[in-house]
Amino acid sequence: MPGFHPDTTRLAREVAVGFITKEQANKALEKKHNFPPSVRGVLKKAKIL
Repeated sequence: MPGFHPDTTRLAREVAVGFITKEQANKALEKKHNFPPSVRGVLKKAKIL
């Protein structure tokens, strides 16, 4: 499973409403974050699973 970037949803929303360009969003997604490598890991850390 590919890694999960914590800002994916926010950036997609900002592109959709025209706040930022796709290029700006892609550049932001290139930044490394110290989050678990999967959605499951994020949900476990949040004690949702």
